[in-house]
Amino acid sequence: MEQNEIYRSAEVNLAKKILKDIIRLLGVKNPSDAVPKLEDVMRSYKPNVKFIDKLKRLVADCSPPSTYAAGPPSLKQTWGWIKNLMEDYMKMKKAGIKPDPNKSVNMGYVEADREIQRVVMEHLRVEERTDIIAKLKKLIYEHSTMSSIVKKIKRLFGIEWVHTLNEVDRRVD
Repeated sequence: MEQNEIYRSAEVNLAKKILKDIIRLLGVKNPSDAVPKLEDVMRSYKPNVKFIDKLKRLVADCSPPSTYAAGPPSLKQTWGWIKNLMEDYMKMKKAGIKPDPNKSVNMGYVEADREIQRVVMEHLRVEERTDIIAKLKKLIYEHSTMSSIVKKIKRLFGIEWVHTLNEVDRRVD
């Protein structure tokens, strides 16, 4: 065989392999159906890319500013965001919560924040919201001290294996 024939034979084999792979990827059975299918895929590609880019932009615009500071969300992140949004919407719908057209979307968050703040202040027994952080720090310190005391009591009574305070109290009596 001549050098050209060997080269041509390798090219033909490579072309056959590429065509087989294209037919398999496109999901067609007949090689003559590959070109129309590929044209169809190419026709829908640009609008799909534009749609996905718009969804990514929407997710980024509706998220806190620093969420996607490194760049636009990935397709997976975008899908997750939309899926969570729809799940939340369906939960609200099932719970009978309807949006109030007279309120802005952010107004609901402000009201929720106020309610959380009110409950926290009530449980911490503070009058001013500015006292919340100091009270939390004090409680965390007291909790740490109390945990240390409980460990010493458990060691003293030989009940290190006991996990709940009620059980410790019962064993110590």
